[in-house]
Amino acid sequence: MRIARVRRLPLLICVLTVIVGSSGGCQSQSGGATELPREVIVWEDPETGDRGSPIRDVNNDEDRIVVVGTNGDVQFVADGTVCNDCDTEEATITIGSGDLIDIRFGVRQEGDQTRRPFLVDRNSGNFIELVGSSNAITFQVTSIPLEDPNDSSDDLAIRAGSEDNPTVEGGSGSGSAPLCGILGFVPLALGLLVMLNWRKRR
Repeated sequence: MRIARVRRLPLLICVLTVIVGSSGGCQSQSGGATELPREVIVWEDPETGDRGSPIRDVNNDEDRIVVVGTNGDVQFVADGTVCNDCDTEEATITIGSGDLIDIRFGVRQEGDQTRRPFLVDRNSGNFIELVGSSNAITFQVTSIPLEDPNDSSDDLAIRAGSEDNPTVEGGSGSGSAPLCGILGFVPLALGLLVMLNWRKRR
């Protein structure tokens, strides 16, 4: 599956701007928005009714998750980046020229037995692994199936509402890049810690 390019928040630019004494705001990167989504979608398990926002990859790790903004953007939480080649409609993420990733509830066979939303390749029904970091995150299809036989009719996530994105909590309004300058670094770091410690809600 192709590389999904990401847009980094212009945090470094903001910090450098403060260091050199500039009074201007954050600079915008050319080619598109630089913001993390202000609100993220809450997904519901069609089987149990359980809900959650963080979506895991095959490793079922708390620090390898994505969230989907209400605007369709896909955020890689650990890196504070937004996929520059993704678009989301309902519980399906389209990457690049047409690769499809579904958000499906299930259990990763290794580890706990809690049902959670996972990234699953549409064609094979196999788990997706998030590989790399920064500007080279890839969605790699694994050989591990979510279930056998493959059937998404009873586990495809249902959009059940939205909630504030804690990684931008305390940031500026949606018209400008959030958490700029030195003062913005603290809430960004705290927000990331909150996201990394999220648990699935019951």
